[in-house]
Formats: sequence, structure tokens, C-alpha cells
Amino acid sequence: DIYVPIKFIADSFVEKAEDVLEVGQTLMVKIVSKKNNGQLVGSSKLKDVGSGIEENLEYLKASLENLNFIRERSDEKLQKISIGDVGNAVVKEATEMGVILDMGGVIALAPSSNLGELKLTAGTNVPVLVIFIDYQAGVLEVS
Repeated sequence: DIYVPIKFIADSFVEKAEDVLEVGQTLMVKIVSKKNNGQLVGSSKLKDVGSGIEENLEYLKASLENLNFIRERSDEKLQKISIGDVGNAVVKEATEMGVILDMGGVIALAPSSNLGELKLTAGTNVPVLVIFIDYQAGVLEVS
């Protein structure tokens, strides 16, 4: 595990980590030290992770090329779907953790955190918004 102290989260003062971070958010972190107990200490400050525009653009370009490579090799139905698309899906199964849906032959997941107080049952047709696409797993996250 890597420990990122609150003072190393951002270049500006951060009072509470939850003001600038969300569960599931990905951070670019540079290991800056090692504690006596062996735990690694990281920093996501811009000065530590690299502020060079060229470096960041090359990283972004490589990431987009990789995403495009994966997308091109994914299911044809999945290739036609984009983040932000709105469509209809049929609830296949409802669990405590959310619902599993069929969106035109593509599996979609709606975690309970995306449903609020909405209670859905199998067979229900619902409008959905695509918020994430996992091309490798062939699954959508919808809200």
C-alpha cells in the first residue's frame, strides 16, 4: 500500500481529502519516501508527478492510442456505444449492489450508488445514461 499524506495530495492547501478526491478516482503518484515500517509514501503534487507539457501530452497520446487499440478489438456492439449515450435497457437481475441490465445485447451494470432510492425488478425497461465503458470486459456502467 502507498500512503499519500494530505499535504501531498495537491499543490494548494487541502483541508479535507474528500473535498478534492472521490472513491474510485485514479491518481498519478510519485513515490517520494519510505517510512521506517517500510510503507511507501507518495505525492500527487504536480511538481512531483511531472509538470512538463510535452511529457504529459506524450502520456495522454499513448493512453488514447492504447484505448483505441482495445476499443477496435472489442465487440462490434460495444464499439458503437459512447460515454454520454442515452438508451433503454432491460433489467436482467437486481441485487443489493445494483442491477444488471441488457442494453441491446451489451451487459450494463448500474451500481446501487447510481440508482439512489430507485428500486428496479427483473424485466423492467428503463432509460439509462452510459457513464463508463470497459472495452476489455465488454461491460457498460450506466446511471
